[in-house]
Amino acid sequence: MELKALQDKDIQLVGNWISKPHVFKWLCPGGAQVKEDWLDELKGRSTSHRHFRHFLAYIGDRPIGFCMYYDSFFEKEYILSHYGLEVDKPGQVFEIGYLIGEEKFLNKGYGKRMIVLIEELIKAEGGMLILADPSEENGASVRVLLAAGFQKYKDEDYRKYMIT
Repeated sequence: MELKALQDKDIQLVGNWISKPHVFKWLCPGGAQVKEDWLDELKGRSTSHRHFRHFLAYIGDRPIGFCMYYDSFFEKEYILSHYGLEVDKPGQVFEIGYLIGEEKFLNKGYGKRMIVLIEELIKAEGGMLILADPSEENGASVRVLLAAGFQKYKDEDYRKYMIT
């Protein structure tokens, strides 16, 4: 698996993946407006969301999924309200998100591999803590996080401390 930086030409593909039932129910619990918010984030990745890093995951030359991470310093209010954490310095705490868009690649270990690759990028930036907030009902995502070494802190709050 290889991660490649998201390009403008990839946004429609990610939008198609988000629309698929196996993704939409977890990523867009608030409905179609949440999908539009995701697409706006992707379109604003070089301006209002420049602290986000977005990638497509490839197996060979085929894109199979999407992942992202961001420096939580730039989303302090959300991090405080959701995780109860105060982030006072950039480059230490990051949050991740990921999805497998192509159904035939589900349940084959690619989600875990994607997380490992994101971790490597975060570690290279000096990250010390990685956060994830899957719905507890999304058993597949929870299992992937646990298999990748995350620990459950509370519902929808999974954390992994990086060993330096």
